[in-house]
Amino acid sequence: MIILLVDDEEKNLELLEAVLYQENYQTLKASSGEEALKILGESRVDMVLLDVMLPGISGLEVLKTIRSNAALQTLPILLITSLADREHKILGLKAGADDYVSKPFDKSELLARVRTLARLSFLRRQITEKEKFEKVVEATDEGIIVMDNNFAPLIINQAARELLDIGSEPPENILTHINGKFQNGITAEKLGKDLKGHILERPETDEYSALYLSVSMHEVKNSSAEIIEYILIFKNVTAGYAEGKIKNTFLSLISHKFRTPLTIMSGSIELLSTLIKDETLQGFIKKIDKNEKELENILNRLLGFVEMSKKDLDETISVDIVDSYVAKCAKKYTFEYSLSKTITVESIPFWQGMILEELIDNSFKFFNGGKLQIDLVIRDNSIELSDNGPGIPPEEKEKIFEGFYQVEKYYTGQVPGLGLGLALVRKLAGLHNGKIVLQNNAEKGTNIKITFIPQEK
Repeated sequence: MIILLVDDEEKNLELLEAVLYQENYQTLKASSGEEALKILGESRVDMVLLDVMLPGISGLEVLKTIRSNAALQTLPILLITSLADREHKILGLKAGADDYVSKPFDKSELLARVRTLARLSFLRRQITEKEKFEKVVEATDEGIIVMDNNFAPLIINQAARELLDIGSEPPENILTHINGKFQNGITAEKLGKDLKGHILERPETDEYSALYLSVSMHEVKNSSAEIIEYILIFKNVTAGYAEGKIKNTFLSLISHKFRTPLTIMSGSIELLSTLIKDETLQGFIKKIDKNEKELENILNRLLGFVEMSKKDLDETISVDIVDSYVAKCAKKYTFEYSLSKTITVESIPFWQGMILEELIDNSFKFFNGGKLQIDLVIRDNSIELSDNGPGIPPEEKEKIFEGFYQVEKYYTGQVPGLGLGLALVRKLAGLHNGKIVLQNNAEKGTNIKITFIPQEK
């Protein structure tokens, strides 16, 4: 705690400083009212010990100036007066002083009053911060609930009341209320894990429209690292969730509808290639075959993205598959490359292999000339890839993980594909508690690191 000592007599300042130093208080000193106000305007101060009788601006004027400043209204102020100066004591208390001590002061009495004001200062700050927090909570469109470790509500903002259908009387247990209103509710066990991506679903009924809420949770702990409160944040994602379900249904239907004619086309191309011997016509057949396979590849990726789940993704594959991914991309994009590998594992789950394939393909796909350099690090629970490509514009960093989004053509040139590569990476990482960090290298290129958090079984 920093205490400002204000007195025009140096010996008084030295005495106060010596007494407070023994209790580990830090001090600042001012010998006039003007100097005191200057220090308050420039430095952090937690309390003021203010002599009433000062040259120039009196102690009472300094006190009134402090209390007129909104930023200093809660600052604890202890007046120092002469033993018989009853008038100044009363005027000081009316002007906003918190307490007073008379000169010559008793050391024990002085320290006792300082400790009391220190506690008062803490309580004032707590109240002020709580009031600020409650104002922010009420101003947001997101639903916010603060509950204790027994799930009893402490704060419920208006948005949360509306989203969770909470009346004027709050429920005794927030989790019980939520689980009575929504499918895929929140249990006490789930609170001990990351709720990121958790969706509360209320199906459509005669009484209600369908409602989908995303939920995030933050723990509040005391100095012993014990959870004392939970903060739940709810966001209405109904529009996006419904749109996503419609999009996935449509894409799945389109993918399946295309599969039959593509199969027929593939068989017909194979038959024609055996029947036709003319070299010119064979050239056309090869072009048709190449584009048919590209279309089939896109549809397979599209269908795989739509139907992505954790099922069958944990099969283990050799980490040597990396070389085949790189070789396939080199053949497809036909330019020079160099690969540097640091690999500390012998095998990886199939889903990590899918991520690697997408990241490597992305490095090749967006490279804009010269020799591509790829640096790959694969460790237990992490994958990191750096390249010397064009990098990612800052404004694009969040967007590139969205499905069907590609970086603007003016930046990379038109590239093949549907913009599903990094969206697939994010989806796979999300299914396995993955954290993605994407940044541009200092000179040129992109670095992407994905860290996977082991899940409890």
